[in-house]
Amino acid sequence: MLTMHDGRVFSFILYPEHINKDTFNDILGEKFNTAISPLHQPDDEVIKEHYHVILMFGGKKKWVDVNQYCREKYNCPQIESVVDTRKMMRYLIHMDNEEKEQFDHDYRYVTANFDIRQYYDDKVLIQDIIRIIDHKKLKSFKELIEEVKDDFNKLEKVSKSAYFFKTYLEDKKWN
Repeated sequence: MLTMHDGRVFSFILYPEHINKDTFNDILGEKFNTAISPLHQPDDEVIKEHYHVILMFGGKKKWVDVNQYCREKYNCPQIESVVDTRKMMRYLIHMDNEEKEQFDHDYRYVTANFDIRQYYDDKVLIQDIIRIIDHKKLKSFKELIEEVKDDFNKLEKVSKSAYFFKTYLEDKKWN
């Protein structure tokens, strides 16, 4: 189902016959975060081989504006809003779907203009959150939630590892 709402993260499909030698460099040269999947082979006779492209903006954008920009600049059929960035990043290499073509579950198959490891490696995400706690000198779980609430991946990791982070924050009070 195509989602068409305003947001920070969008994706679209790019067909090889619609790109030129500069298209990937143009996408990766954008002033916002972008990622491109490896070439996905057709699933059936209807779906042609294609790339998935993810665009991640620093602030909320209107779907209609991003759709028009991408259609004009990249000749894509239509964009869609991404609800769960982590799932979409993992979808680029079919990491959670063994029925689809596999890319050795290696995020290095994804081409991006930013560090994408947090979407594939929980250790990196946990380390980033601990750095936030230490750097900002957070003292409570509530402060941590306030700090990560706008980053879905971090918020999800904090909520799923609440005991760990509460214990870490509590132990810091005694040091």
